[in-house]
Amino acid sequence: MNTRHLLRGALPALALTIALAACGGDKTAEVRTISGPTKTYESHGTVTKIDEENNRVTLDHEQIGDWMEPMKMPFPVSDPALLEGLETGKRYAFTVVVGGQDNTDYMITRLTPAQ
Repeated sequence: MNTRHLLRGALPALALTIALAACGGDKTAEVRTISGPTKTYESHGTVTKIDEENNRVTLDHEQIGDWMEPMKMPFPVSDPALLEGLETGKRYAFTVVVGGQDNTDYMITRLTPAQ
């Protein structure tokens, strides 16, 4: 593998890590990252469970682009601060970043009340 190919995969992950760290929140909280090439999707879903201990939110979500059919499932969050103020039963717009081998590594990077 040449250096250019390696950097092409590493740079998006590094940029995402820096951007997430700059977003604020609890500075001692662990910020999650995905290595390698990533793809970002926007969707909507209703919060059914908030798991602060494991930094996860369960969403009953709509179709997520060409990546996932509608379903109810837990998602890890990139930053535990994203869970602050969430309410079960409320609908949110969210951004999910997908990567890893076979697009099996994913995390929520944004959750905002749906309009």
